[in-house]
Amino acid sequence: MALQSLSDRDYVELLTERCVERFMRKLFLSDVRIQTLIMISPFIGTLEGTRFGMSWLAKKIEEEDIITFVITQQPQEYYHRQGVEEMLRCKHAEIRFNSLLHAKLYVAMSQDLHRAFAMFGSANLTKSGMERNIELGMMIYGRGRGREIINELYHWGAIRLRTHRESKLVKRVNVIKRR
Repeated sequence: MALQSLSDRDYVELLTERCVERFMRKLFLSDVRIQTLIMISPFIGTLEGTRFGMSWLAKKIEEEDIITFVITQQPQEYYHRQGVEEMLRCKHAEIRFNSLLHAKLYVAMSQDLHRAFAMFGSANLTKSGMERNIELGMMIYGRGRGREIINELYHWGAIRLRTHRESKLVKRVNVIKRR
């Protein structure tokens, strides 16, 4: 179920179910050309058995030349190692580990900022976070004040958190962005 904010209905949407799936659905099914993808989640998995698996995401990232920043905790569990390994094979993905990470943020940045979108909330990038857990999130769309919020979220994830002293580089992006 999605409830819209009464005063901000044109650029923000409260998500009370399947928050990460809603973000992924928009990422996969819209015609928006994404330039940069930010995925910040303490835990990530392969998303195997979900509608949008990590291998599908990696394929989309590669085929569409989407520079991707992944920040997560260093994997301890098998499912987490598998999710990280999927992204490690992706030449367009940069991976960083941050042991202090608790935030969950997903940003799809487009050159056409009014088509960009972001989601933040309680959901990890895992099958449980996508399908089973009770989660809460805010989807922000690049309309009105949403553009400013998306820019702030992008800056926080792509600049501040990436360069935080606790964010340890594991793998750099291995491509030069095409124009």
